[in-house]
Amino acid sequence: MRVLVVEDDPGVNSVLVESLQVAGCDTVDAAFSGEEAIGLALKAPYDLVMLDLLLPGVGGLDILPLLRTAAPEAVITIASGYANLVTETDMLYANLVFTKPFSLEKTRKLVELSRDISSNRLALRRLGDLMPLTEG
Repeated sequence: MRVLVVEDDPGVNSVLVESLQVAGCDTVDAAFSGEEAIGLALKAPYDLVMLDLLLPGVGGLDILPLLRTAAPEAVITIASGYANLVTETDMLYANLVFTKPFSLEKTRKLVELSRDISSNRLALRRLGDLMPLTEG
């Protein structure tokens, strides 16, 4: 499972990356600004994006629609101490909001559910006529 963490605070970013690795994520990329996040999202498909709101330069809510476009199948989680800034319109692009601080248990559950979503999406594609039912 590939995850993008968008968090400008190096300490918080590091803790999130480590928590996601402990929770079983294969690849965890870190971005420290909105611009960097968009650049990464355009280069690789993500299963999960964890997005802070208050970022230097372009803020999290400003890049949210762009992230949804760049990563249409990702579970996008707003992870912020400022969840009160999130509007109903923002939730058209995000799947859920975590208010900081949040627990490792909650992170593990998020990873588990995101993995299930990705797996089910792949199973649906394989059920169709353009993708084989088995690998190889």
